[in-house]
Amino acid sequence: MNKNLVSAEELKSWRFRLKALYPLIYTIFFLISPILFSLLKLNYLAIAFLIFLAVNWAFRSLQTLYGLITGYILYKKSKKINWSNKLQNLIEKWEELPDRNELPISWHKFRLAIIIPVYKESYSVLYSTIKSIKDSNFDLQKIDIIIASEERAGIETQNNIKKLKNVFKDLNIYNFIHPQNIPGEVIGIAGPNLRWASIQYYKLIKKQGVDPKNILMLKYDSDTRLHPDFLANLTCRYLLDSNRYQKFYTPAIILYSNNIWRVPVFSRVFWILFSFVILSSWQTLKHRAMSFSIYAFNFKTLINIGFWDPVIGIDDTEFFIQAFIHFKTEFQGQMIYTPVFMDAVEGTSFIQTAKNLFKQQIRWGAGAILAPITLYNLWKMKGPRLLTRIKWTLYFIESYSLIPTASYLLSLGMPIILIINNYLTYLIAGHMIPLLLATMMKVTVLFSLIILYIILKIYRDASHDKSGFIGRFFITFIEFYLVAINSIIFSLIPYTLAQIRIVLGKYGKFHVVEKIR
Repeated sequence: MNKNLVSAEELKSWRFRLKALYPLIYTIFFLISPILFSLLKLNYLAIAFLIFLAVNWAFRSLQTLYGLITGYILYKKSKKINWSNKLQNLIEKWEELPDRNELPISWHKFRLAIIIPVYKESYSVLYSTIKSIKDSNFDLQKIDIIIASEERAGIETQNNIKKLKNVFKDLNIYNFIHPQNIPGEVIGIAGPNLRWASIQYYKLIKKQGVDPKNILMLKYDSDTRLHPDFLANLTCRYLLDSNRYQKFYTPAIILYSNNIWRVPVFSRVFWILFSFVILSSWQTLKHRAMSFSIYAFNFKTLINIGFWDPVIGIDDTEFFIQAFIHFKTEFQGQMIYTPVFMDAVEGTSFIQTAKNLFKQQIRWGAGAILAPITLYNLWKMKGPRLLTRIKWTLYFIESYSLIPTASYLLSLGMPIILIINNYLTYLIAGHMIPLLLATMMKVTVLFSLIILYIILKIYRDASHDKSGFIGRFFITFIEFYLVAINSIIFSLIPYTLAQIRIVLGKYGKFHVVEKIR
């Protein structure tokens, strides 16, 4: 049952910390590259590198626009489908479904288990989450709701859960309390909590004589509200698929509309940007998409990979990596085009919101710990093609080093080069390169107008927002000029700090972001 990717002792060892230097070395290299190239008199190499970044940025903007348009079309098509009727049709044709050996013998045996990690969320947060399940266009008797709560959260959380069970008596709600202070577990993240609850649930169904393959499990965060059609859409997608054990199912449309227009501008810009990056990535970069926040899978898959890892703590991405390694890279995601609704990071004040977002990004940046673990396993295992190994190596460099530093390099890289070597200002290249970079960025702004229009249409449509669209569009477009500053403060700095903490062995406790209502 215990198949951890790395032990708690190994995580702290100097050998592992040497391996973990890999993302930090690339990050530092990208940060100092303009200064380093200039001091070494490699100015034209530095300029060529910046041009490459600008062209790549413009290309990615075009790619994002294509992915967003494609995703929007699929969302509109999905919206027209009556998923409850489609599910009923599939139930009636049960014997014709693909890979029947991975399914129950009949719909009667099928169960949907929803596992929700809970810490100190207020009753109102948890109520809206459970209420969205109850309001789903789905047979509620097929659903087991697993609340994975924490002992360290205190008595108030347990009282809130008891109150929920009384209010929603017609739902099957189980509460598994994760004991505190289990040696070696990461604190402040959902992995250990999810592991404990899923193991307790496994013991429960074994007593009931239920085959794990009969269960489709859905994990999501405690602030998530489901669209009424989401569960029916998810189940249809799952039933129509083949090779289900080696796939996870996730929404391509995650909207932070629970509070997006109430949070400070920097948080709003961050999460709107994140929504369209997720949707676009599922069209253009599906081959390397990982599980994030909300995802479903066959329960037998979770058992086969050893449940969530309590040591690494990056629970969502770690789930994918465990399965990716277990199935020798043959594990991938499938999209659901019915939206879900979540909270943007918020605090009780402007400053507290900034602190919460910054600390959350340190937690996300700690995902860099998966780079040496994944690549070590990827390069030593037999089976994957050389091209697959190279692609994933470059992916980790890009994700944890290049993308976080891109805004810094594009905004400050050229000025740094010209300050150190001011004679370049008298050369043709010194005049032409800044103009080229500016032109590339203008192209990006043009694409951003279209991108922002589409994503705000999705926000407005899916969340039934009745506010004035034109005014909100132009205000948000002006706010998007903060993207470069946002990227430095809430991406580059926390990601770099997280990588330094990993190398220093200061890994094992994270900040839990509060949910505000």
